[in-house]
Amino acid sequence: MGAHRAPSVSIGLPVYNAGAFLRPALDSVMAQTYENFEFIISDNASTDGTSEVCQELAASDPRVRYYRNPTNRGAVFNHNRLVSLARGTYFKWCGHDDLIEPTFVERCVEVLDADVDRRFVLCFTLRDTIDEAGEPLPDAVQAPAFDDPLPHQRLRKFWAAPRMHQTIYGVIRLDALHRTGLIADYYGSDRQTLIELALIGGFARIDEVLFHHREHPGRSQYTEDKRVWMTAVRRNGKPDFGYWRRLGLVSEILGRDYLEPGDRLRLTAEYARYGLRRASHWLPQLGREIGGAAATAVRLSGRSAGDD
Repeated sequence: MGAHRAPSVSIGLPVYNAGAFLRPALDSVMAQTYENFEFIISDNASTDGTSEVCQELAASDPRVRYYRNPTNRGAVFNHNRLVSLARGTYFKWCGHDDLIEPTFVERCVEVLDADVDRRFVLCFTLRDTIDEAGEPLPDAVQAPAFDDPLPHQRLRKFWAAPRMHQTIYGVIRLDALHRTGLIADYYGSDRQTLIELALIGGFARIDEVLFHHREHPGRSQYTEDKRVWMTAVRRNGKPDFGYWRRLGLVSEILGRDYLEPGDRLRLTAEYARYGLRRASHWLPQLGREIGGAAATAVRLSGRSAGDD
């Protein structure tokens, strides 16, 4: 790719101590039939040889840009940094352990380029699940496809779909992504990013398996302290208000400039209906966070009294 030619697609890899899964993931990106892309790697101060592998790739292909953080800043910083570095019309996050077929980017770009009315802000494909050795595992869950005209209709379709998180690895219109709050500093906030994208536009899906999600014990889902994984900051006894943060984010989303007044009213009603359906799950979680905060305050107060 010549220096004068801007990339159409920015592919961003946030990475930290990727281990044996890294090279296959890198190879699957570099094997794309769609060649007008830049591959941006943000390394969170890896200590296992990840840096050397990524630097070797960057030295071999001018499309690859490698950045290394001086310290581990956590997954939130690393994911969002890639968006700020991107220069393409479209953007795609990729995981260090997942694989994409050679035509993944090409097929998604074809759909978004042909969408002159911008009904869609994201394009994904069918996917399957593989294990550590690359062998298939049973998994029938797929991302939804929707292009309903109103934001609250698209939000309803999004909520009706199970396990949406893998859809964040689709090809996304970068200007739409910039209008969201990106990834927030609590676990599961990628779902909120997807919700915001759904409020801006629909999700397209190519009904061909071009994405291979790898299931293994090292995934973030199985991390004991997810806050450390997200922010690289230990809690040190401080309460985690993740569920209260989710509620606060709703008010932020309803105030975004991509929503019309009528959309805000309909979305408020949609959120209220959803909240009633999920109350049995949310209320205990919210109560536990308040209880944890109160217990921490009492404990800290006792320490202060003991110091006097």
